[in-house]
Amino acid sequence: GEVDIVYNSFQANSVDETMENGAEQLLAPAQELAGTKLSNVVEARLAAFDAKFEKTFKLSDKACTASTSKSVACKNEKFTAAATEVGKVALSQIMGGITYLDGTWFKADAPFYNTSTEQAAVVSFSATPCRDGFARGFLWDEGFHQLLVSRWDPEISRDILLHWFALMQKDGWIPREQFIGGETRRRIEKRWWVQNPTHANPPTLLLALEVLLDSGQAPASFLTCLAPKVKVWLEWFKRTQRAPALHSFKWSGRQRTEGIWHTLSSGLDDYPRANWTSDVADRHVDLYSWIVMMHRVLMKMHQQLAAQHSASSSSSSSSSSSSAAQSSLSSTIGTLKNHVEAIHWNNATQSFADRGYMEYGGGRSKTQRVDFVQHHGYVSLFPFLLDVLPETFGADKMAAIIDVVKSEKYLMSKAGLRSLSPTAPGGGRDVVYGSQEDYWRGKVWININYLALAALHRHTHTHAHTARAAADTYHTLRANLIDTITASYEKKGFLFEQYDDKTREGLKHKPFAGWTALVLLIMAEAY
Repeated sequence: GEVDIVYNSFQANSVDETMENGAEQLLAPAQELAGTKLSNVVEARLAAFDAKFEKTFKLSDKACTASTSKSVACKNEKFTAAATEVGKVALSQIMGGITYLDGTWFKADAPFYNTSTEQAAVVSFSATPCRDGFARGFLWDEGFHQLLVSRWDPEISRDILLHWFALMQKDGWIPREQFIGGETRRRIEKRWWVQNPTHANPPTLLLALEVLLDSGQAPASFLTCLAPKVKVWLEWFKRTQRAPALHSFKWSGRQRTEGIWHTLSSGLDDYPRANWTSDVADRHVDLYSWIVMMHRVLMKMHQQLAAQHSASSSSSSSSSSSSAAQSSLSSTIGTLKNHVEAIHWNNATQSFADRGYMEYGGGRSKTQRVDFVQHHGYVSLFPFLLDVLPETFGADKMAAIIDVVKSEKYLMSKAGLRSLSPTAPGGGRDVVYGSQEDYWRGKVWININYLALAALHRHTHTHAHTARAAADTYHTLRANLIDTITASYEKKGFLFEQYDDKTREGLKHKPFAGWTALVLLIMAEAY
Protein backbone atom coordinates (compact mmCIF):
# COMPACT_ATOMS: atom_id res chain seq x y z
CA GLY A 1 0.00 0.00 0.00
CA GLU A 2 0.91 3.67 -0.11
CA VAL A 3 0.93 6.30 2.62
CA ASP A 4 0.65 10.04 1.98
CA ILE A 5 2.41 12.19 4.59
CA VAL A 6 1.00 15.72 4.69
CA TYR A 7 2.62 18.56 6.63
CA ASN A 8 0.38 21.37 7.86
CA SER A 9 1.36 24.41 9.90
CA PHE A 10 -0.89 26.02 12.50
CA GLN A 11 -0.50 28.54 15.25
CA ALA A 12 -1.11 26.77 18.52
CA ASN A 13 -3.72 29.28 19.68
CA SER A 14 -5.71 28.86 16.46
CA VAL A 15 -6.54 25.19 17.10
CA ASP A 16 -9.75 24.35 18.96
CA GLU A 17 -8.81 23.04 22.40
CA THR A 18 -11.48 20.34 22.47
CA MET A 19 -10.15 17.01 21.30
CA GLU A 20 -12.91 16.27 18.79
CA ASN A 21 -13.04 19.68 17.13
CA GLY A 22 -9.27 20.09 17.22
CA ALA A 23 -8.64 16.75 15.51
CA GLU A 24 -11.18 17.56 12.79
CA GLN A 25 -9.58 20.97 12.27
CA LEU A 26 -6.18 19.38 11.80
CA LEU A 27 -7.31 16.52 9.59
CA ALA A 28 -9.51 18.47 7.17
CA PRO A 29 -6.66 20.25 5.29
CA ALA A 30 -4.64 17.04 5.22
CA GLN A 31 -7.49 15.18 3.58
CA GLU A 32 -7.50 17.81 0.81
CA LEU A 33 -3.90 16.82 0.01
CA ALA A 34 -4.07 13.05 0.22
CA GLY A 35 -5.08 10.12 -1.93
CA THR A 36 -6.73 10.89 -5.26
CA LYS A 37 -6.94 14.60 -4.52
CA LEU A 38 -3.14 14.74 -4.04
CA SER A 39 -2.59 12.78 -7.25
CA ASN A 40 -4.80 15.22 -9.14
CA VAL A 41 -2.91 18.23 -7.74
CA VAL A 42 0.43 16.69 -8.68
CA GLU A 43 -0.74 15.86 -12.21
CA ALA A 44 -2.08 19.39 -12.70
CA ARG A 45 1.15 20.96 -11.48
CA LEU A 46 3.26 18.70 -13.70
CA ALA A 47 1.12 19.57 -16.72
CA ALA A 48 1.47 23.27 -15.95
CA PHE A 49 5.24 22.90 -15.61
CA ASP A 50 5.52 21.02 -18.90
CA ALA A 51 3.45 23.64 -20.70
CA LYS A 52 5.50 26.54 -19.37
CA PHE A 53 8.74 24.63 -20.09
CA GLU A 54 7.81 24.15 -23.74
CA LYS A 55 6.54 27.72 -24.11
CA THR A 56 9.76 29.11 -22.63
CA PHE A 57 12.41 26.91 -24.25
CA LYS A 58 10.60 25.51 -27.34
CA LEU A 59 12.71 22.35 -27.48
CA SER A 60 10.22 20.66 -29.82
CA ASP A 61 11.09 23.28 -32.45
CA LYS A 62 14.85 22.92 -32.08
CA ALA A 63 17.13 20.75 -34.18
CA CYS A 64 19.30 18.16 -32.48
CA THR A 65 22.42 16.96 -34.25
CA ALA A 66 23.90 13.68 -33.03
CA SER A 67 27.62 13.74 -32.33
CA THR A 68 27.85 9.92 -32.57
CA SER A 69 25.80 7.09 -34.05
CA LYS A 70 24.97 6.02 -30.48
CA SER A 71 23.52 9.38 -29.44
CA VAL A 72 20.96 9.18 -26.64
CA ALA A 73 20.09 12.87 -27.03
CA CYS A 74 18.97 12.98 -30.66
CA LYS A 75 16.73 10.93 -32.92
CA ASN A 76 15.64 12.02 -36.39
CA GLU A 77 17.21 15.43 -35.69
CA LYS A 78 14.89 15.99 -32.70
CA PHE A 79 15.54 15.78 -28.99
CA THR A 80 14.77 12.45 -27.36
CA ALA A 81 12.74 12.12 -24.19
CA ALA A 82 16.05 11.53 -22.38
CA ALA A 83 17.48 14.86 -23.53
CA THR A 84 14.28 16.74 -22.65
CA GLU A 85 14.36 15.11 -19.22
CA VAL A 86 17.93 16.39 -18.71
CA GLY A 87 16.71 19.92 -19.52
CA LYS A 88 13.87 19.65 -17.01
CA VAL A 89 16.17 18.25 -14.34
CA ALA A 90 18.68 21.05 -14.95
CA LEU A 91 16.02 23.72 -14.51
CA SER A 92 14.42 22.03 -11.50
CA GLN A 93 17.72 21.61 -9.69
CA ILE A 94 18.71 25.23 -10.28
CA MET A 95 15.37 26.49 -8.98
CA GLY A 96 15.36 23.99 -6.12
CA GLY A 97 18.86 25.07 -5.11
CA ILE A 98 17.90 28.71 -4.51
CA THR A 99 18.60 29.42 -0.85
CA TYR A 100 17.97 32.16 1.69
CA LEU A 101 20.74 32.71 4.25
CA ASP A 102 20.83 34.94 7.31
CA GLY A 103 23.83 35.39 9.60
CA THR A 104 27.28 36.77 10.21
CA TRP A 105 30.31 36.46 7.95
CA PHE A 106 34.08 36.93 8.21
CA LYS A 107 36.22 39.59 6.54
CA ALA A 108 40.03 39.77 6.42
CA ASP A 109 41.56 42.70 8.31
CA ALA A 110 43.68 45.37 6.65
CA PRO A 111 46.54 46.00 6.17
CA PHE A 112 48.03 42.48 6.11
CA TYR A 113 44.81 40.46 5.79
CA ASN A 114 46.18 37.61 7.92
CA THR A 115 43.54 38.04 10.63
CA SER A 116 39.79 38.34 10.34
CA THR A 117 36.81 39.88 12.08
CA GLU A 118 33.27 38.57 12.26
CA GLN A 119 30.92 40.99 10.54
CA ALA A 120 27.35 42.01 11.33
CA ALA A 121 24.57 39.72 10.12
CA VAL A 122 23.38 40.06 6.53
CA VAL A 123 20.86 38.22 4.38
CA SER A 124 21.40 36.42 1.10
CA PHE A 125 19.06 35.12 -1.60
CA SER A 126 20.97 33.16 -4.20
CA ALA A 127 21.11 30.03 -6.32
CA THR A 128 23.80 27.50 -5.39
CA PRO A 129 26.12 25.39 -7.56
CA CYS A 130 25.71 22.09 -5.72
CA ARG A 131 23.51 21.42 -2.71
CA ASP A 132 25.86 18.66 -1.56
CA GLY A 133 29.26 20.36 -1.81
CA PHE A 134 28.66 24.06 -2.50
CA ALA A 135 25.41 24.92 -0.73
CA ARG A 136 26.02 28.68 -0.70
CA GLY A 137 26.21 31.55 -3.14
CA PHE A 138 29.29 32.15 -5.32
CA LEU A 139 29.75 35.43 -7.15
CA TRP A 140 31.58 33.76 -10.08
CA ASP A 141 28.84 31.15 -10.51
CA GLU A 142 25.75 33.23 -9.85
CA GLY A 143 25.63 35.17 -13.10
CA PHE A 144 25.61 31.89 -15.03
CA HIS A 145 22.81 30.55 -12.82
CA GLN A 146 20.78 33.65 -13.53
CA LEU A 147 21.15 33.26 -17.30
CA LEU A 148 18.75 30.34 -16.86
CA VAL A 149 16.60 31.67 -14.01
CA SER A 150 16.03 34.99 -15.83
CA ARG A 151 14.43 33.14 -18.75
CA TRP A 152 12.17 31.08 -16.49
CA ASP A 153 11.17 33.69 -13.92
CA PRO A 154 12.57 37.21 -14.45
CA GLU A 155 11.07 38.46 -11.20
CA ILE A 156 12.96 35.92 -9.10
CA SER A 157 16.13 36.72 -11.04
CA ARG A 158 15.76 40.45 -10.37
CA ASP A 159 15.21 39.71 -6.67
CA ILE A 160 18.37 37.61 -6.52
CA LEU A 161 20.46 40.27 -8.29
CA LEU A 162 19.19 42.93 -5.88
CA HIS A 163 20.16 40.75 -2.92
CA TRP A 164 23.67 40.25 -4.31
CA PHE A 165 24.19 43.98 -4.84
CA ALA A 166 22.86 44.61 -1.33
CA LEU A 167 25.98 42.78 -0.09
CA MET A 168 28.21 45.43 -1.71
CA GLN A 169 30.47 47.21 0.77
CA LYS A 170 30.90 51.01 0.87
CA ASP A 171 33.97 50.93 -1.38
CA GLY A 172 32.25 48.83 -4.06
CA TRP A 173 33.62 45.39 -3.17
CA ILE A 174 31.29 42.36 -3.22
CA PRO A 175 32.46 39.27 -1.25
CA ARG A 176 32.92 36.34 -3.60
CA GLU A 177 31.65 33.50 -1.39
CA GLN A 178 28.61 33.62 0.85
CA PHE A 179 29.73 31.92 4.06
CA ILE A 180 26.77 33.55 5.77
CA GLY A 181 25.60 31.95 9.01
CA GLY A 182 26.97 29.01 10.93
CA GLU A 183 25.26 26.39 8.79
CA THR A 184 27.29 27.33 5.69
CA ARG A 185 30.56 27.15 7.67
CA ARG A 186 29.94 23.77 9.22
CA ARG A 187 32.54 21.18 8.16
CA ILE A 188 34.44 23.80 6.09
CA GLU A 189 37.97 24.86 7.06
CA LYS A 190 38.07 28.36 8.52
CA ARG A 191 40.61 29.57 5.94
CA TRP A 192 37.85 29.35 3.32
CA TRP A 193 35.33 31.37 5.33
CA VAL A 194 37.29 34.59 5.29
CA GLN A 195 36.61 37.04 2.46
CA ASN A 196 39.48 39.29 1.38
CA PRO A 197 38.33 42.82 0.43
CA THR A 198 41.13 43.19 -2.14
CA HIS A 199 40.09 40.13 -4.14
CA ALA A 200 37.73 40.38 -7.08
CA ASN A 201 35.74 37.71 -8.90
CA PRO A 202 34.38 37.73 -12.46
CA PRO A 203 31.36 40.09 -12.61
CA THR A 204 29.08 37.47 -14.15
CA LEU A 205 26.02 39.06 -12.52
CA LEU A 206 26.13 41.53 -15.39
CA LEU A 207 25.74 38.75 -17.96
CA ALA A 208 22.33 38.03 -16.44
CA LEU A 209 21.55 41.73 -16.14
CA GLU A 210 22.31 42.12 -19.86
CA VAL A 211 19.80 39.36 -20.66
CA LEU A 212 17.14 41.17 -18.61
CA LEU A 213 17.96 44.41 -20.41
CA ASP A 214 17.87 42.88 -23.89
CA SER A 215 14.60 41.02 -23.21
CA GLY A 216 12.75 44.04 -21.82
CA GLN A 217 12.62 42.56 -18.31
CA ALA A 218 14.47 45.37 -16.53
CA PRO A 219 11.92 47.96 -15.34
CA ALA A 220 12.95 51.51 -14.52
CA SER A 221 12.64 51.03 -10.75
CA PHE A 222 15.00 48.05 -10.91
CA LEU A 223 17.56 49.86 -13.08
CA THR A 224 17.36 53.04 -10.99
CA CYS A 225 18.28 50.98 -7.94
CA LEU A 226 21.10 49.03 -9.60
CA ALA A 227 22.78 51.57 -11.90
CA PRO A 228 24.63 53.47 -9.13
CA LYS A 229 25.81 50.18 -7.63
CA VAL A 230 27.05 48.83 -10.95
CA LYS A 231 28.94 52.09 -11.48
CA VAL A 232 30.59 51.84 -8.05
CA TRP A 233 31.44 48.18 -8.68
CA LEU A 234 33.09 49.03 -12.01
CA GLU A 235 35.06 51.83 -10.35
CA TRP A 236 36.20 49.42 -7.64
CA PHE A 237 37.46 46.98 -10.29
CA LYS A 238 39.35 49.69 -12.16
CA ARG A 239 40.86 51.05 -8.96
CA THR A 240 41.87 47.82 -7.18
CA GLN A 241 42.65 45.49 -10.09
CA ARG A 242 44.60 48.02 -12.14
CA ALA A 243 48.06 47.12 -13.44
CA PRO A 244 50.71 49.86 -13.75
CA ALA A 245 50.79 49.80 -17.55
CA LEU A 246 48.24 51.88 -19.44
CA HIS A 247 44.87 50.14 -19.94
CA SER A 248 46.03 47.00 -18.14
CA PHE A 249 44.46 44.95 -15.36
CA LYS A 250 45.52 42.06 -13.11
CA TRP A 251 43.72 39.73 -10.73
CA SER A 252 44.72 40.42 -7.14
CA GLY A 253 45.35 37.61 -4.68
CA ARG A 254 47.42 35.36 -6.92
CA GLN A 255 49.51 33.07 -4.71
CA ARG A 256 51.57 29.90 -4.75
CA THR A 257 50.12 27.11 -2.60
CA GLU A 258 51.35 23.52 -2.50
CA GLY A 259 53.67 24.18 -5.42
CA ILE A 260 50.95 25.57 -7.69
CA TRP A 261 50.17 29.13 -8.64
CA HIS A 262 46.48 29.76 -7.96
CA THR A 263 44.45 32.71 -9.20
CA LEU A 264 41.27 31.95 -7.26
CA SER A 265 39.92 35.45 -7.81
CA SER A 266 39.74 34.81 -11.57
CA GLY A 267 37.50 31.78 -11.06
CA LEU A 268 39.95 29.71 -13.15
CA ASP A 269 41.88 28.52 -10.10
CA ASP A 270 44.91 26.60 -11.43
CA TYR A 271 44.77 27.75 -15.07
CA PRO A 272 48.40 28.52 -16.06
CA ARG A 273 49.38 32.17 -15.88
CA ALA A 274 52.86 33.70 -15.69
CA ASN A 275 55.59 31.68 -13.95
CA TRP A 276 55.81 34.31 -11.21
CA THR A 277 53.30 36.84 -10.02
CA SER A 278 54.22 40.51 -10.15
CA ASP A 279 52.29 43.68 -9.35
CA VAL A 280 54.36 45.37 -12.05
CA ALA A 281 54.32 42.81 -14.88
CA ASP A 282 51.05 40.87 -14.62
CA ARG A 283 48.40 41.71 -17.23
CA HIS A 284 45.40 39.39 -17.47
CA VAL A 285 43.40 39.33 -20.68
CA ASP A 286 40.31 37.70 -19.18
CA LEU A 287 40.00 40.46 -16.56
CA TYR A 288 40.52 43.08 -19.29
CA SER A 289 37.60 41.53 -21.19
CA TRP A 290 35.33 41.43 -18.13
CA ILE A 291 35.96 45.13 -17.50
CA VAL A 292 35.06 46.06 -21.09
CA MET A 293 31.88 44.01 -20.70
CA MET A 294 31.04 45.89 -17.47
CA HIS A 295 31.25 49.20 -19.34
CA ARG A 296 28.97 47.86 -22.07
CA VAL A 297 26.25 46.68 -19.65
CA LEU A 298 26.37 49.93 -17.67
CA MET A 299 25.95 51.88 -20.91
CA LYS A 300 22.91 49.74 -21.80
CA MET A 301 21.46 50.52 -18.39
CA HIS A 302 21.82 54.25 -19.02
CA GLN A 303 20.33 53.90 -22.51
CA GLN A 304 17.26 52.10 -21.21
CA LEU A 305 16.81 54.50 -18.32
CA ALA A 306 17.04 57.42 -20.74
CA ALA A 307 14.43 55.81 -23.01
CA GLN A 308 12.12 55.10 -20.07
CA HIS A 309 12.52 58.63 -18.71
CA SER A 310 11.83 60.07 -22.15
CA ALA A 311 8.67 57.98 -22.48
CA SER A 312 7.46 59.21 -19.11
CA SER A 313 8.41 62.86 -19.82
CA SER A 314 10.98 63.05 -17.05
CA SER A 315 13.06 66.14 -16.41
CA SER A 316 15.59 67.33 -18.96
CA SER A 317 18.33 67.39 -16.30
CA SER A 318 18.17 63.60 -15.80
CA SER A 319 18.20 63.08 -19.58
CA SER A 320 21.23 65.33 -19.91
CA SER A 321 23.05 63.48 -17.14
CA SER A 322 22.29 60.13 -18.74
CA SER A 323 23.49 61.34 -22.14
CA ALA A 324 26.78 62.49 -20.63
CA ALA A 325 27.23 59.11 -18.91
CA GLN A 326 26.51 57.27 -22.16
CA SER A 327 28.99 59.40 -24.06
CA SER A 328 31.73 58.81 -21.50
CA LEU A 329 31.10 55.06 -21.40
CA SER A 330 31.01 54.80 -25.19
CA SER A 331 34.36 56.59 -25.43
CA THR A 332 35.94 54.33 -22.80
CA ILE A 333 34.61 51.19 -24.49
CA GLY A 334 36.09 52.31 -27.80
CA THR A 335 39.46 53.01 -26.20
CA LEU A 336 39.60 49.67 -24.39
CA LYS A 337 38.53 47.72 -27.47
CA ASN A 338 41.19 49.43 -29.53
CA HIS A 339 43.89 48.55 -26.99
CA VAL A 340 43.08 44.89 -26.30
CA GLU A 341 44.82 43.87 -29.51
CA ALA A 342 47.86 46.05 -28.87
CA ILE A 343 48.33 44.78 -25.32
CA HIS A 344 47.28 41.13 -25.48
CA TRP A 345 47.55 39.85 -29.06
CA ASN A 346 50.60 37.63 -29.59
CA ASN A 347 51.54 37.63 -33.27
CA ALA A 348 53.86 34.67 -32.78
CA THR A 349 51.02 32.37 -31.66
CA GLN A 350 48.17 34.23 -33.39
CA SER A 351 46.18 34.32 -30.17
CA PHE A 352 45.35 36.51 -27.19
CA ALA A 353 47.40 35.94 -24.06
CA ASP A 354 48.24 37.11 -20.56
CA ARG A 355 51.56 38.86 -20.01
CA GLY A 356 53.93 38.50 -17.08
CA TYR A 357 57.27 37.16 -15.87
CA MET A 358 58.20 33.96 -17.72
CA GLU A 359 61.16 31.68 -17.05
CA TYR A 360 63.38 30.41 -19.83
CA GLY A 361 66.25 27.93 -19.77
CA GLY A 362 67.41 25.94 -16.75
CA GLY A 363 70.12 25.78 -14.11
CA ARG A 364 72.54 28.69 -14.18
CA SER A 365 71.29 29.77 -17.58
CA LYS A 366 67.73 30.28 -16.27
CA THR A 367 66.43 33.75 -17.10
CA GLN A 368 63.25 35.71 -16.53
CA ARG A 369 61.64 38.32 -18.70
CA VAL A 370 58.24 39.87 -19.21
CA ASP A 371 56.59 38.05 -22.07
CA PHE A 372 53.35 36.58 -23.34
CA VAL A 373 52.08 33.49 -21.49
CA GLN A 374 51.93 30.96 -24.30
CA HIS A 375 49.02 28.55 -23.94
CA HIS A 376 45.88 27.90 -25.94
CA GLY A 377 42.90 27.69 -23.62
CA TYR A 378 39.93 29.44 -22.14
CA VAL A 379 41.86 32.57 -21.16
CA SER A 380 43.12 33.13 -24.71
CA LEU A 381 39.50 33.19 -25.94
CA PHE A 382 38.04 35.81 -23.61
CA PRO A 383 38.00 38.86 -25.94
CA PHE A 384 36.07 36.66 -28.39
CA LEU A 385 33.82 35.11 -25.71
CA LEU A 386 32.72 38.44 -24.22
CA ASP A 387 32.39 40.28 -27.54
CA VAL A 388 34.98 42.96 -26.83
CA LEU A 389 36.92 42.85 -30.10
CA PRO A 390 37.29 46.09 -32.09
CA GLU A 391 35.46 46.43 -35.40
CA THR A 392 38.86 46.65 -37.10
CA PHE A 393 39.94 43.21 -35.85
CA GLY A 394 41.34 41.41 -38.89
CA ALA A 395 39.59 38.49 -40.58
CA ASP A 396 42.85 36.51 -40.60
CA LYS A 397 43.16 36.85 -36.83
CA MET A 398 39.53 35.87 -36.34
CA ALA A 399 40.13 32.81 -38.49
CA ALA A 400 43.11 31.90 -36.30
CA ILE A 401 40.91 32.02 -33.17
CA ILE A 402 38.25 29.80 -34.75
CA ASP A 403 40.93 27.37 -35.98
CA VAL A 404 42.11 26.87 -32.39
CA VAL A 405 38.54 26.39 -31.17
CA LYS A 406 37.58 23.82 -33.82
CA SER A 407 40.83 21.83 -33.88
CA GLU A 408 40.88 18.59 -31.87
CA LYS A 409 44.62 19.11 -31.60
CA TYR A 410 43.89 22.20 -29.52
CA LEU A 411 40.54 22.87 -27.80
CA MET A 412 37.78 20.80 -29.42
CA SER A 413 37.07 17.41 -27.86
CA LYS A 414 34.19 14.94 -28.05
CA ALA A 415 33.03 16.30 -24.68
CA GLY A 416 33.28 20.00 -25.56
CA LEU A 417 36.00 22.66 -25.46
CA ARG A 418 38.94 21.81 -23.23
CA SER A 419 40.00 24.39 -20.65
CA LEU A 420 43.61 23.97 -21.80
CA SER A 421 45.01 22.64 -25.05
CA PRO A 422 47.19 19.48 -24.91
CA THR A 423 49.24 21.03 -27.71
CA ALA A 424 51.41 24.09 -27.13
CA PRO A 425 51.04 27.08 -29.48
CA GLY A 426 54.45 26.40 -30.99
CA GLY A 427 53.74 22.70 -31.47
CA GLY A 428 54.54 19.76 -29.26
CA ARG A 429 52.91 18.87 -25.96
CA ASP A 430 51.86 21.58 -23.50
CA VAL A 431 53.50 20.28 -20.33
CA VAL A 432 50.91 21.98 -18.10
CA TYR A 433 47.97 20.15 -19.68
CA GLY A 434 46.49 17.60 -17.26
CA SER A 435 49.13 18.31 -14.61
CA GLN A 436 49.00 18.66 -10.80
CA GLU A 437 45.45 19.50 -9.63
CA ASP A 438 44.21 19.33 -13.21
CA TYR A 439 41.16 21.43 -12.41
CA TRP A 440 41.21 24.05 -15.20
CA ARG A 441 44.01 22.33 -17.14
CA GLY A 442 42.10 20.44 -19.80
CA LYS A 443 38.77 19.42 -18.31
CA VAL A 444 35.55 20.61 -19.98
CA TRP A 445 33.48 23.26 -18.17
CA ILE A 446 29.98 24.08 -19.37
CA ASN A 447 29.94 27.78 -18.44
CA ILE A 448 32.82 28.68 -20.77
CA ASN A 449 31.48 26.37 -23.46
CA TYR A 450 28.17 28.25 -23.26
CA LEU A 451 29.99 31.56 -23.78
CA ALA A 452 31.86 30.01 -26.73
CA LEU A 453 28.62 28.86 -28.35
CA ALA A 454 27.10 32.30 -27.84
CA ALA A 455 30.16 33.91 -29.47
CA LEU A 456 30.16 31.49 -32.43
CA HIS A 457 26.40 31.94 -32.90
CA ARG A 458 26.80 35.73 -32.86
CA HIS A 459 29.79 35.51 -35.20
CA THR A 460 27.86 33.67 -37.92
CA HIS A 461 25.71 36.79 -38.38
CA THR A 462 28.41 39.46 -38.14
CA HIS A 463 31.59 38.25 -39.91
CA ALA A 464 31.08 37.17 -43.50
CA HIS A 465 34.66 35.95 -44.08
CA THR A 466 34.61 33.39 -41.26
CA ALA A 467 30.86 32.84 -40.83
CA ARG A 468 30.89 29.34 -42.40
CA ALA A 469 33.75 28.13 -40.19
CA ALA A 470 32.04 29.60 -37.13
CA ALA A 471 28.73 27.93 -38.01
CA ASP A 472 30.32 24.52 -38.57
CA THR A 473 32.23 24.81 -35.28
CA TYR A 474 29.06 25.90 -33.49
CA HIS A 475 27.06 22.88 -34.63
CA THR A 476 29.86 20.44 -33.76
CA LEU A 477 30.41 21.91 -30.32
CA ARG A 478 26.69 22.07 -29.49
CA ALA A 479 26.20 18.43 -30.49
CA ASN A 480 29.21 17.27 -28.47
CA LEU A 481 28.06 19.04 -25.31
CA ILE A 482 24.43 17.90 -25.46
CA ASP A 483 25.39 14.28 -26.15
CA THR A 484 28.04 14.24 -23.43
CA ILE A 485 25.80 15.62 -20.68
CA THR A 486 22.76 13.54 -21.67
CA ALA A 487 24.77 10.30 -21.90
CA SER A 488 26.43 10.97 -18.56
CA TYR A 489 23.06 11.67 -16.92
CA GLU A 490 21.57 8.51 -18.41
CA LYS A 491 24.49 6.47 -17.10
CA LYS A 492 24.92 7.97 -13.61
CA GLY A 493 21.83 10.01 -12.89
CA PHE A 494 23.63 13.28 -12.17
CA LEU A 495 24.80 16.53 -13.71
CA PHE A 496 28.49 17.00 -12.92
CA GLU A 497 30.82 19.90 -12.19
CA GLN A 498 33.10 19.15 -15.15
CA TYR A 499 33.59 16.53 -17.86
CA ASP A 500 36.64 14.58 -18.98
CA ASP A 501 37.84 15.68 -22.40
CA LYS A 502 39.00 12.15 -23.28
CA THR A 503 36.37 9.82 -21.80
CA ARG A 504 33.38 12.25 -21.61
CA GLU A 505 32.78 11.03 -18.05
CA GLY A 506 31.28 13.42 -15.49
CA LEU A 507 33.77 14.44 -12.80
CA LYS A 508 34.03 16.13 -9.39
CA HIS A 509 30.94 17.33 -7.52
CA LYS A 510 27.43 16.00 -8.14
CA PRO A 511 24.57 16.76 -8.39
CA PHE A 512 26.05 19.94 -9.88
CA ALA A 513 23.21 21.75 -11.58
CA GLY A 514 25.05 25.06 -11.19
CA TRP A 515 26.33 26.31 -14.51
CA THR A 516 26.10 22.78 -15.95
CA ALA A 517 22.35 23.52 -16.10
CA LEU A 518 23.21 25.83 -19.01
CA VAL A 519 22.84 22.70 -21.14
CA LEU A 520 19.15 23.60 -21.27
CA LEU A 521 19.91 27.01 -22.83
CA ILE A 522 22.31 25.27 -25.21
CA MET A 523 19.51 22.95 -26.33
CA ALA A 524 17.16 25.93 -26.64
CA GLU A 525 19.83 28.02 -28.42
CA ALA A 526 19.06 30.84 -26.00
CA TYR A 527 22.10 33.11 -25.95
